[in-house]
Amino acid sequence: MTKIHRVESLENQERIKLFEMDNDYFPLPWSIESWRSLDLDSYSLFYLFNDKNLIGFALFHTLEGDTLAHLLKICVLPQYRGEGRGKAFLKGLLERLSVLGLEKVFLEVDFENFPAIAIYKDLGFENVHYQENYYGAGRHCFKMILSSL
Repeated sequence: MTKIHRVESLENQERIKLFEMDNDYFPLPWSIESWRSLDLDSYSLFYLFNDKNLIGFALFHTLEGDTLAHLLKICVLPQYRGEGRGKAFLKGLLERLSVLGLEKVFLEVDFENFPAIAIYKDLGFENVHYQENYYGAGRHCFKMILSSL
């Protein structure tokens, strides 16, 4: 059984685990120093669990009083992909963000990450911009927005 948990505080070991997942699965991972200095006052962090095992996370930049959330990172471990968990995770996150008073979500996605793009489009995200070399030479992205939660 999978469940979503909003993180209220981070221990150092959790920061190291997030750094490791970020480093393994993202084209531009954050440094360990960035994870150590992450302040949850301006970010919303969620974990995805399968039973008691951490199988994913999502990180949004959110500012108090603002209605726009910026999805910075979302990850489901590879062995749990292809089963609809990523889509269910994001759908659950969007519902939680709505409850928190957020109305829109913005993100960047590698233009060749077809599974992620399909999920985003299926959940109502629209392409608003194509940016070349966003992730480095030859690594382009789509900027997408969900205008109404």
